Amino acid sequence: MKKYKNIIAMLLATSIMMASVGMVTYAAASSSYSYTMNYRLVDGSKNKQYYTLNGGRIYISGSHHEYSTDKGALKTYNNIYYALYRKRAGADYYCGKIICSIKDSPSGIIGIGDKTSSKYYLQIYKVEDDGHNIKGSGRLKNR
Repeated sequence: MKKYKNIIAMLLATSIMMASVGMVTYAAASSSYSYTMNYRLVDGSKNKQYYTLNGGRIYISGSHHEYSTDKGALKTYNNIYYALYRKRAGADYYCGKIICSIKDSPSGIIGIGDKTSSKYYLQIYKVEDDGHNIKGSGRLKNR
């Protein structure tokens, strides 16, 4: 009888552990992104690049670099803006943004999502085209 109690207790503990791992995976939504910016704007909604994220705080981590320079490019670099939106009927929901120089990587809280959706997207832009063409990639995630 004691042997059966031990087996039942072990099965119950294993079931609870497996269920909690599944819950952690669900709670921590994550999506990868990548882009090439040749002018001043990359719009994920126009390019149909959507990400699945949960509501709540959304973090970004990534990198970017200049991969080419246009003739007549400015000697300085404009800041790069990473703005996060959720597509919805009517005006899209603005979650927030993070601003980086060419030397800084996007990192930290980019904004707050209003609900779980597979329609989050990034707009990555500069205020004006400075002639420096950028490539970047990274990850958006909830914690």
